[in-house]
Amino acid sequence: MIHTMSLKRGFTFVETSIVIGILVLICSVVVFSFFSLGERQSLDRSALNIFSILSEARSLAISSKDFSNYGVHINQNSVVLFRNSLGTDNKQYDLGSSVNISSNIFGDEVIFNKVTGETSASGTIMMSLEGDLLQSKTIIIYKTGVIDLN
Repeated sequence: MIHTMSLKRGFTFVETSIVIGILVLICSVVVFSFFSLGERQSLDRSALNIFSILSEARSLAISSKDFSNYGVHINQNSVVLFRNSLGTDNKQYDLGSSVNISSNIFGDEVIFNKVTGETSASGTIMMSLEGDLLQSKTIIIYKTGVIDLN
C-alpha cells in the first residue's frame, strides 16, 4: 500500500494571526518610545532655554548694560527677561505646554545686581513633564548669581 501525501504550501490563519499580532505589538512599543523621546527632548530644551535666559540676564547685569539690573520673571509656562523691573523692555519666552515649572524663589523673580551679578533670590527652579513627575530638571541659583543645571 502506497501512501501519497499531498503537500500543502502556505500559512494557516492561526500562523498569520500570530505574526500580525507580534508586528502590532512591536509597532506600538516603537511608537510609544518615540512619543516619550519627544517629551524628554521638550523638557531638556525648556531647561536649557531657562538656563540660557538666566545666564543672559546675569551677563547683562555684570556688564552694566544701560547701567541697570536685569532679571527673569518665572511663570507657569514662560519666562520673561526684563531690565530694572517688569515693564516695556521685556522679552518673553514661551516654553510649551507639556512642561510644568515650579520654583521656591520668593516672588518668582530673580534679579541680578549690576557689576557683581549677585542676587538675593537664590533657590531652585524645578521643571517636569506634565504627566510624568519622574522626568524632571532642576536649575539652582546661588546668592553669588552662579546658575547650575542638573
